[in-house]
Amino acid sequence: MRKIAALLVALGLTLGLLGAGISASFSDTATANQAVSVGSFGCAISSTVAGATVSNANHTVTFPPLALTSSVAGTSAMPFTVKSTGTIPVKVHVTQTTPPAPFTSTLPAPADVNLALNETHVYAGGLSWTELGNSSISAAFTMTYTATCTESGVVVGPPLPPVPTYIRTGNVVTIREHMCPTDMYGGTYTIQPGDTLSTYNMNTTGTAWSDNLATADSAGIIYYVGNGFAPPATQAAPGNLQIKIMSAGTLKCTFTPNL
Repeated sequence: MRKIAALLVALGLTLGLLGAGISASFSDTATANQAVSVGSFGCAISSTVAGATVSNANHTVTFPPLALTSSVAGTSAMPFTVKSTGTIPVKVHVTQTTPPAPFTSTLPAPADVNLALNETHVYAGGLSWTELGNSSISAAFTMTYTATCTESGVVVGPPLPPVPTYIRTGNVVTIREHMCPTDMYGGTYTIQPGDTLSTYNMNTTGTAWSDNLATADSAGIIYYVGNGFAPPATQAAPGNLQIKIMSAGTLKCTFTPNL
């Protein structure tokens, strides 16, 4: 009994020491991963014409020289193929140089085409010529086709005119503005997104107003190119075009630019 009691006491002391100063807690972690990859983009050019060589990493096709030894009218085919080599769709735009008379290109101005991965488009390039005369003896020139590949769906246009712009070329006016300068009612007004531009022909006896010709973008900039009127209104003479800015049907400002 003494040994057992002593053992129990010793065990109790040991448990007490193990539990002293310990605070139980649990923890865990989790992660979320997003993999991002950008597709490839590119196009290549080739040709099935005998003797044509491909160089510049499939970006240039050179046709064999065309040596004419007769004055007889004729043609020479120079077809070429453009292929999309990337996963990002491409828009192909082809331009060409103009050969000197009496030579002409057999490829009319082609429409742009959209190509997905590994898709191709064949262009019927080539030259034709009428009967040659003495003026063509020893003539030499180079005919060049250029295929420009851009991302399909991306519109590349001319740069926008600066703010402010008031231009009149013949009967076409260009307006780009973010505020009303020298408001006819006094003060100025900063154009807001969704505001609309209307015009008034000050020298007409018929319908003078042309409403909602343009709408301000999210930056509050109105951009308009046109004749400055909508039927049945008529074109205003230079210096007689009045501009008004409306917001949800409420007149905010009106002014007369020098147009």
